[in-house]
Order: sequence, then structure tokens, then C-alpha cells
Amino acid sequence: METVLVSWSGGKDCALAMYDALVSGEYQVVGLLTTITKDSDRVDLHDIRCSLIERQAQAVGVPWEKVSISRYASNSDYEPNLIQTLKRYKESGVTSVVCGDIFQED
Repeated sequence: METVLVSWSGGKDCALAMYDALVSGEYQVVGLLTTITKDSDRVDLHDIRCSLIERQAQAVGVPWEKVSISRYASNSDYEPNLIQTLKRYKESGVTSVVCGDIFQED
């Protein structure tokens, strides 16, 4: 069984992706990974408060990991934080990140 994180925005796409991973029996989900804007304490993509994401993680029984960025962060600001987090998970045995986007063909 492959050990994975789920890229978690709080929306339906990531929930469906996690569901598919879990019912396949091929993956063990060990964490939900969310990029948040530290200035607003929200997920910018959906403008969801972190408190809701935290409750979602508690409801599904999976630890929640935040990667914080500033409001107008560039990729050069964002990537080091994400890479540091992913390296930590890789060292603990995580091999992949499950992502969901219903608007992408692949």
C-alpha cells in the first residue's frame, strides 16, 4: 500500500480524489496538505477559513498540514515552503501526493 498525502483545498475535487484513493485500497492517506494565506488565515482558492479545513480533517480522521504563504507570494516564495514540507513527509515514507481537479482531462 502506497503512503500518500492529499492536496486539500476543502472543495469537492479533493474530497473525491481522496475518496477514490481510499476505496481503491491501494493508498494509505496520512495527511491533508493545504496552502493557506497567513495574512487572512484562509485557503485563497475557495476563500475557505482554516477553521473549516481543520474541522474537515478532524471529521475524516486525517492530520492536517498547512503550508503558509503571504497574500501576494510568488512561486519563488511558495516553493521553498512546499519543498521543505514534502521532504519531511518523504523522509517518513510518503511517496506521492494525490490531487483532484475535475476540470483537467488527465
